[in-house]
Amino acid sequence: MLKTIFFDKVVFEVRAEKSILLFTRENNLSQICDYLVITSKFFEENENQIIVEFNEKFVHASDLIKSASLSPSMLLLFFSKPLDLFQGATQIILIIKNSDENFKSMETGVFSLLGNKLICGNA
Repeated sequence: MLKTIFFDKVVFEVRAEKSILLFTRENNLSQICDYLVITSKFFEENENQIIVEFNEKFVHASDLIKSASLSPSMLLLFFSKPLDLFQGATQIILIIKNSDENFKSMETGVFSLLGNKLICGNA
């Protein structure tokens, strides 16, 4: 099953031992109504843990993300099993509002967080 989610803004940030890729969708009052966060926390053993959070629900996704594909306005994630987080979807398409700032944040974040999962794309 495939789920498509639209977002207005993408932000990538690195803090201490954690990288954060944040996607948000705002309503007409500029309030966040949907968000998705992909976080990677680094440990001393050179192991990192990826967490995906969508609207206050999260899953440890290090072993669940099989692959990813990137293009200028979207990110496609493939999961190894259906995720309740996305109503049982095994694939999600994150479509972003087309802007240079959004793409630069998404590209930098995806390469940093999911670089070893990328299978194809146009970055």
